[in-house]
Amino acid sequence: MKKLEKSYALNPESIDNISAEIHSFLSAYKNDNAIIIKMCLIAEEILNIMLSGLGENVPVVLKLSKKTNKLWIGIEYKSKRFNPLDKDQMDSFSDQLLSGLGVRPVWSYNMDSNRITIVVPSVGDRSQWIMTTAFLFSAAAGIFGGLLQEGVRSFINTYILMPITDIFIRLLSVIAPLLIFCGIIISIVKSGISMSEKIRRYITGRYFSMSIILTAASTVFLYPFFSFRYGEGHGNPISSIGQLYDMLLDIVPGNPIQPFAEGNMLQIVILATLLGMITLGLDNRVKVVDSAIAELYTIFLHAVEFICQSLPVFIFTSMTSLLWTNGYNVFVRLWKPIVALVAVYLLLIMIYVLLVAKKYKVSVFVLIKKILPSTLIGLTTASSMAAYVRINEVNENLGISKEYSAFSVPVGNQLFCGAVSTVFLAIVYYLAELFKTPVNLDWFVIAGIISFIVSLASPPVSGGTLICLNILMTSLAIPGEGIAIASTLALLFDFVSTGSYIAMRHMEMVLQAGHMGALDADVLRSEGDQDG
Repeated sequence: MKKLEKSYALNPESIDNISAEIHSFLSAYKNDNAIIIKMCLIAEEILNIMLSGLGENVPVVLKLSKKTNKLWIGIEYKSKRFNPLDKDQMDSFSDQLLSGLGVRPVWSYNMDSNRITIVVPSVGDRSQWIMTTAFLFSAAAGIFGGLLQEGVRSFINTYILMPITDIFIRLLSVIAPLLIFCGIIISIVKSGISMSEKIRRYITGRYFSMSIILTAASTVFLYPFFSFRYGEGHGNPISSIGQLYDMLLDIVPGNPIQPFAEGNMLQIVILATLLGMITLGLDNRVKVVDSAIAELYTIFLHAVEFICQSLPVFIFTSMTSLLWTNGYNVFVRLWKPIVALVAVYLLLIMIYVLLVAKKYKVSVFVLIKKILPSTLIGLTTASSMAAYVRINEVNENLGISKEYSAFSVPVGNQLFCGAVSTVFLAIVYYLAELFKTPVNLDWFVIAGIISFIVSLASPPVSGGTLICLNILMTSLAIPGEGIAIASTLALLFDFVSTGSYIAMRHMEMVLQAGHMGALDADVLRSEGDQDG
């Protein structure tokens, strides 16, 4: 384990020195300059909040380390109980900056000692490469399995591959509901910061409502691409309405333990939403509860990260088992969900572009040209973090004020989830067709609701998408053996999803900024970039 520890007296000069030390340490392990700069910005912002709240010369200890294959930044300071991450300590700019950088620092207090812990995110490209390698190895194992005797192949599949896959899914199933529960509460409370400001109320409500509309639209637009096996209620409006009525009654649990014991995700979502709204309404009167939920979320998140370190092994075992059982024919029709998703994304993006073009009398080609740079980064890297700097430049070229962009981008990162829910819907639609899962009107309603909720509260870890898919498949009665196909599709969809999300959010921000008087229409209509 590599580590570094240095002591400072808090002042403007020491903040610069700490930032330089963090930059130097991270540079030795990472070649992603964007992540290094963001970590330095986060540390500087936290230290500046501490300087404002505690004054100069407070003893600060910087601890940098590499353990469990992750880089950690720790800032310890001896003082009264002081949380620089508390919403009472941060102004709106600081809150938006930390949210926009996509990293969740954690504060703790013990025996007159405060501590800030930051886990440096992994490079997305490396994660994608590892997953792809696991998939290729499973494809090779699928070919090799054909050379084995039937009895040997069956023994390996039954007593090695399937148990490993089952254990992984069970571990995720234990932690996932708790993680999603805490994540929803945090998302609701987080969205309420500075809620008294008119601009914040509008941005939050707009992103939330547009995500619901995009999810509902995707639920309908994806339907014609797939063939479904309908349950006995299909075609009987009275039966369908009755089932929907029963579903609405069932979303309220009989007791607070029941949803977690039964794994009823819809009830967990309702319970978390209710508690989140209550916590938001009580504001400063429940600071301890607010902090406790945030710390529980951190614990569950680290548990999921630990489990997901074996994600490549899971992909290999589940995919190999699937190939040995069903052969390569199972992948013959993968073109269908890919074509369906791309078609729906293009339709949604063009609707957005045409709305902006008509409202502000700007050329469609000008809009596409302006959003292309950041969209291409998303398409090629599957990382909105990699496109972070370019996103702000594109917003400026679209005529969106820097101040509005500083508010809207981080809130969008948290609440604008229509693109992600579209991915989930495309995958479960395809799996329902493949496994001939009985569907009905209420099945599609549940698919839309759960897809929206899990995309909103999706854990920011490499296995986060898999957790959401497992929840969806369980809720929609799709066989667990489809998780290997689902994870493969999620890996493929990640690139087009990120690019489409960035493109749609640019157009959404233009419409928002125009409504709030934060848009320069002349800049929007101009064909040149404003930065040069």
